[in-house]
Amino acid sequence: MPYRTRIGGDLHERSRQAEAMAAEIAVPDWLQLIRGEYLEIPGLHLTRSQVQRLWGLDDVTCDEVVRTLVDARFLRRTRSDAYVRADA
Repeated sequence: MPYRTRIGGDLHERSRQAEAMAAEIAVPDWLQLIRGEYLEIPGLHLTRSQVQRLWGLDDVTCDEVVRTLVDARFLRRTRSDAYVRADA
């Protein structure tokens, strides 16, 4: 059974859609989109690889987006290497 997100979507399908969009979106747009998802879904708890797969990001873009959101203190890294909202 495929993993289903809290908003009811199939993670695999969302990942495929994200990959199609990834080539067309710049880092500032990714920052806004991912920040929006974390705001929309309270308790969202994703590892770096999950972030990368969910939004179809390449390694460099994923690292830059995650680092920027952590540096801005919007996200924080947990002991289990997941990223959650810093205010959670």
